[in-house]
Amino acid sequence: TNVPGNGRTAHIRDRGMEGAVKVYRAFAEAPLRYITVGHVGPNSVRLAVGTDRSRGLAVAYSTNANLSAATTIGTFLVSAAEDYTRSIDISGLRPDTRYFYNIMLDGVPYYAAPYPNFRTAVPHGTPGVVRFAFGSCYMGTSAGGYGTVALNAPQRADRIWKSIASTGPNFFLHLGDSAYCDNMSAWNLPAYRLVHRHAMDGRLTNMTAYA
Repeated sequence: TNVPGNGRTAHIRDRGMEGAVKVYRAFAEAPLRYITVGHVGPNSVRLAVGTDRSRGLAVAYSTNANLSAATTIGTFLVSAAEDYTRSIDISGLRPDTRYFYNIMLDGVPYYAAPYPNFRTAVPHGTPGVVRFAFGSCYMGTSAGGYGTVALNAPQRADRIWKSIASTGPNFFLHLGDSAYCDNMSAWNLPAYRLVHRHAMDGRLTNMTAYA
């Protein structure tokens, strides 16, 4: 389970195991909780970043795979008021070009080579092929720090995401059920945010491709 104890005592309840003994492994949140690359145009991109707590956030990017001659933007402060998230718009990019990037948290590079990357779109009006993928009801896990460990999705739940990723789509449309907040007894905004955080946690082995 991923109870966000962060060094504090974590209280784990399992309503399905009354009177029984079960051993759990608890771990703290990773410094970089998730990152989404979206709104990719010919000359711009938007990075949506989530962190574990208030941190200084910056992005270094380059057309070179080793990040030489990188451009850095930031530092931005992520805070609790925005659920430790931040959207960063990068502009002035070249069309139809691959860019590599790294995230800086409190001045420390998060990724090691090979660095994550994205490719900008072709100029508007240029003929080409765009691959769209879509889906819903991702059969995720509810194994997390909110309430109880009620459902642990099978490993095969991740296969469809690996299949989609293997096609190299330019765009993915999620049609719904990206988090099962009602099943997790989440009835307010902080609880909804926590469930979504768990859905993007790449450390859960049946969720890595989705994350």
